[in-house]
Amino acid sequence: MSYVTCSMQQSARRPKASPGEGRPRPGAARARSGRGGGSRAAPGAVPALAVVSTTLREQVYQTLRRGIATGEIASGTRLVASQLAERWGVSRTPVNEALHLLENEGLITRLATGVCEVVGLSDERIDELYTVRAMLEGLCAQKAAERAKPRTVRELERIMREIARATERADWATVDMLGKEFHLAIQAASGLHQVPAMLRALEGLIDRYRARTIARPGRPPRAYEEHMAILAAIREGDGERAETAMRGHILSAWRSAKGEAT
Repeated sequence: MSYVTCSMQQSARRPKASPGEGRPRPGAARARSGRGGGSRAAPGAVPALAVVSTTLREQVYQTLRRGIATGEIASGTRLVASQLAERWGVSRTPVNEALHLLENEGLITRLATGVCEVVGLSDERIDELYTVRAMLEGLCAQKAAERAKPRTVRELERIMREIARATERADWATVDMLGKEFHLAIQAASGLHQVPAMLRALEGLIDRYRARTIARPGRPPRAYEEHMAILAAIREGDGERAETAMRGHILSAWRSAKGEAT
């Protein structure tokens, strides 16, 4: 278990932002991305802070969350607020707030020392996660089919056309993003409230394994067929078939992530 420190990817020293500030000064939170040398940060290293037009807390949160989801920040990595703040040249306030958000998502845990550690999940816990996800998303698909409106079908068809184009050019990041949009559209069309909220609570953990599946050989066309089967059931208003297709899709994705035949 190694501590994440600013020495893992050095950035130039800059004045720290004042506690509680909303938006960073231009360039205040910039750090070298490391791309110039063509080298990739080793697992466990902290990526450079992405500077976008949002609050510092959101920048820190999204940078850490993305690093955890992609595996760039490995399970077991320890995150120290003071060191992260120095690494990025910001105050501790947005870092602590971001760590609190990640803790609420279940992506990190706080040790007795107060240091945060990236959570590692056993295969048994991940199986449980995907089983629960399959049940919840299956219910959303069922209700979406039973309550389907023409605009819902048109939106899902649009997403599937874009997925087909992105698949043809092997743009897996876009395929992944659109796949998530497809699922969210079905959740919205379900008319349910508590179930989508439960799925949002699992989202951080699910995102850690979503990227494992999409680029696996043979998985993209299989996922496309599964999405089309869900869409067909919703278009025809067949709730039972939509639920079955959605459950099968989720569990097929997890078997693919584990390297099993689907």
